[in-house]
Amino acid sequence: MAKIKVHQKALAHLSRGLYRSPASALKELISNAWDANATWVRVNTGYPTFLQLSVQDNGKGFSREEFERLMGGGIGNSGKQPQESTLDYGRPTIGRLGIGMLGIAQICGSFTIVSKQANNRGFKAKVNLYDLLREKTDEQAPEVVETTSGEITEVDVGEYHFEDFDPSLYKYGTTISSDDVHPVFCQIISRIFRTSAI
Repeated sequence: MAKIKVHQKALAHLSRGLYRSPASALKELISNAWDANATWVRVNTGYPTFLQLSVQDNGKGFSREEFERLMGGGIGNSGKQPQESTLDYGRPTIGRLGIGMLGIAQICGSFTIVSKQANNRGFKAKVNLYDLLREKTDEQAPEVVETTSGEITEVDVGEYHFEDFDPSLYKYGTTISSDDVHPVFCQIISRIFRTSAI
């Protein structure tokens, strides 16, 4: 399995509270779809059990190579980021590619991503995020924190591997599906549904 490396600039966001609630992480996934020029986003909460969550869009998607670059240290690293492209429909860019995707750690410990651009085969990858990342980062545990001259430069936040993918089954866009939703998220979203039904 390949390591997922996050640059120090994104570290504070991922390990110290940009996503103060699971709802914030969900919002970031929807923001990613916006930035991908999607005209629709479908959120499946897994009602009534809420044990699996998926976010699907019809945005421009990204290639396997782009995904590998992001996972290899491109998240939060402006030196590895391509020039931002202009969004369709006069939209302003909301976020930074990759950070929102890993923000799903507030919801689950692992997820599957499928992405396909209009002109390529696309890919499917299984992503496993480390448990207790925040604690390991705060302790600067050597198995996750890479330092240069005593300063944190990159942090391993998990691993990923590519899976078999039949491009004929997918249109272009991106789908992220959680595998093991945290019980806290299930409780929060269940409470929201109960309140809105009253």
